[in-house]
Amino acid sequence: MRFGWQTRLSRSREIEGVFQSGRRVNGGFFLMIHTFREDGSGYSGPRLCVIASKRVAHDAVVRNCLRRRMRDLFRREYAQLPDRLDLILIARRAMITVPFEELHRRFQKACTGIQLPQSCPSDFTGNSCADTPVDTNNPDRPPVGAAKTDLL
Repeated sequence: MRFGWQTRLSRSREIEGVFQSGRRVNGGFFLMIHTFREDGSGYSGPRLCVIASKRVAHDAVVRNCLRRRMRDLFRREYAQLPDRLDLILIARRAMITVPFEELHRRFQKACTGIQLPQSCPSDFTGNSCADTPVDTNNPDRPPVGAAKTDLL
């Protein structure tokens, strides 16, 4: 499978949306953040954004190698990933030295934690599931719908 423009998550607005409302899965050698997009967004298959920062590897050759490895993980599991999935993979320093088979095993394990979105019809105000933020069960994050005064 070719990693074309349709399978890339490249618009900053969309990437920021995944960071804001996505679920985080610690893969040990990478961090996976995922969410589901609305039906009417054109391409229906899963999309990927890979991040390998200078903090992980100062050498551009190493960063590019990390990006290639993450894209290859995505390619190998593409058929098993649910439709409308937006996925961000962030490399960690340990990813540089780990064998690819171990990375693939960890990615498969992380993908089993992807939960399909609950189907909920639009309510009378026109709000749909996509308008509701995802609760990430993070104790440091306030509950969904909590006002600032409720937290004090």
